[in-house]
Amino acid sequence: VYFDLEKAAAEGVIEQFGEPPSEGQEKWDIAVTDSRMNFRLTPVDDGNEDAWEPGKAVLYPLKKPMDEDSDWSYPWLEGSKGPVAGIDYVSTVTATFTKLKKKPEVGRWIQAVSTTIARYIFTELEDVKMKNNGFLLKYVTESGDPATQFVSFDSPALADPEFRPYMDICYIPSVRPVPCTEGQLVYYDLNADTYIARDNLVHGAEEHLFIGNSGWAGKARTLIDFDINSFNTDLTELFDDAESVYLRLWYEGAELSKPYNDPRQMERKLAAHKIQKAWNEAHATSNVASQSGDNKNKWEKEMMGELNDYDPDVIATDIISEGEDQHNIYFNITSVFKDWAADKSSDHGIVIKDSQHESVPGYFLKFASLNHPDPTVRPYLMICQKKPICEPEDLHHKRSTTMLCEQGERHAETSARQRTVPVRQMTAVRGLRLLHRCQCSLGSVPHLKNV
Repeated sequence: VYFDLEKAAAEGVIEQFGEPPSEGQEKWDIAVTDSRMNFRLTPVDDGNEDAWEPGKAVLYPLKKPMDEDSDWSYPWLEGSKGPVAGIDYVSTVTATFTKLKKKPEVGRWIQAVSTTIARYIFTELEDVKMKNNGFLLKYVTESGDPATQFVSFDSPALADPEFRPYMDICYIPSVRPVPCTEGQLVYYDLNADTYIARDNLVHGAEEHLFIGNSGWAGKARTLIDFDINSFNTDLTELFDDAESVYLRLWYEGAELSKPYNDPRQMERKLAAHKIQKAWNEAHATSNVASQSGDNKNKWEKEMMGELNDYDPDVIATDIISEGEDQHNIYFNITSVFKDWAADKSSDHGIVIKDSQHESVPGYFLKFASLNHPDPTVRPYLMICQKKPICEPEDLHHKRSTTMLCEQGERHAETSARQRTVPVRQMTAVRGLRLLHRCQCSLGSVPHLKNV
């Protein structure tokens, strides 16, 4: 089955919100908050009296565009073996439908949560993005034994549109904090993240980060680190010294720590500060920053102290109001990023805390961490860099020339992972053989986790 998701979303967001208000941004970025797929069952009365095998219909994204002439052997790479997991379809990103304990009745609708699939399709991260090629539906029995009967659904070609399968996508349009139309927008993975709370436990391997105060568990602060060594400071320049580096976090909503009987959800102002001391996500707690063997490197005071543990000056802020739903939030950390680039030993990351109501009990604000199973919502840096420049340098002692080194520029793109600077000999016009050196300023390659 195939859903034209891109067309539907593109037309829907323009209809609802108009053109992107950010100058230079050609289209909205879409942040998916929820998605559901719905199919109507139409069981076939084929006289099959075999016992029904309980199980679920599972939907898998296809690796190649759907072919309406498909059968059991075509167009699958293994031929008569049919579609094979990992070869013909993605088996790690799925949507699972309602369990069918018995042979379903005619006209019953079943539903699957397809949020993760939709996020893979609409993410701005090219290394994670999944092309919408359509989907394969497969019935998976609870026992692992082969299915004994067919499960059939109404087709998208059904005359009555009321009963055709459909997909709901809830999304919010997102305007990038920096359109970067004249520069080169590059996404960088983070090096580490965790949160600290007064439970004095290590939270560095958890799927979420927390900020705020739940009342029962007390206040929580989030620590985030970026490895400045993965950014090639010698060959890469920021496009704008004031607004080029943004930390993006995915806000999942407010969460209450249990037990607590009088929660208050309120507006919280988040403030980012530069961390002054080395820390490690495998050991960081409310009292300890890092540990080497039996030696613990402690914070100056519980939950970090100003001046020695973090700089009291605020780098960036964001306000999350009461009742806000899921969305991206961005912190402009250009100033501290420049400090790290100038002195790489000073890169200890940032701490984000509630600067408005941290002592007031209520809810924690929950964000996706680097350990979140969905890579599309993990935190990252987005950096607007100056585009690679490739200008020739004439080494002939009497002549100079101006030439756009397009070949060198293309070479620079294909050689970026080796961080090589191409050097080519070229023949200039009018029969003069000159040696030109194409010196390209290459954007550094983002360090991305395997997903």
